[in-house]
Amino acid sequence: MDGESASESRELCRSIHTEVDRLTEMTEEYLQFARLPKPKLHREDVNQMIANLVAFEGEGFRKRGVELIVDLAPDLPVPLIDDSQLRQALLNLLRNAAEALEEHRPGGGSVTVTTLSEGDDAIVLEVHDDGPGIPRELADKLFDPFVSTKERGTGLGLALTHQIVLEHGGLMSVDSAPGAGTRFRIRLPTDGPAGS
Repeated sequence: MDGESASESRELCRSIHTEVDRLTEMTEEYLQFARLPKPKLHREDVNQMIANLVAFEGEGFRKRGVELIVDLAPDLPVPLIDDSQLRQALLNLLRNAAEALEEHRPGGGSVTVTTLSEGDDAIVLEVHDDGPGIPRELADKLFDPFVSTKERGTGLGLALTHQIVLEHGGLMSVDSAPGAGTRFRIRLPTDGPAGS
């Protein structure tokens, strides 16, 4: 095999590998969405969970040129949550924000994660980016399955995140406009869903 053929073969293998990874990720998202288990609720320190998540994801954000800012409220009430499910929801929001910045503002931008207390009854988590924003007509449908702002997105990440928040008895909203960035807001009751 000559050098050109070997190079073409390597490129074809890389392309196949990339496509298999994409299909695997898509399949996992479909399965997660279809079989989301009921949350296993425990009192968890959300600020600590976010600090751990940001430490884990920080290097990937730096490589993309995205500044990750954390603003955690002191003395945040400790809510009843499913740590792994809420972590997945926040991870979806963080990665979506980073991808939006990378696609529309190469080499820059910031994502801010904030926690707030609403008395003893609820906490609020926000993920805000200074990216391109989302048109209003699309923002109203973002939590519907198979709606995506990404060219190769499945449209299940935000639907899954929304479902996780609802299963926790919470509310999720989005505030965005073209050129003004996007803010996702999650409000969770500290005592879990009604009847838990």
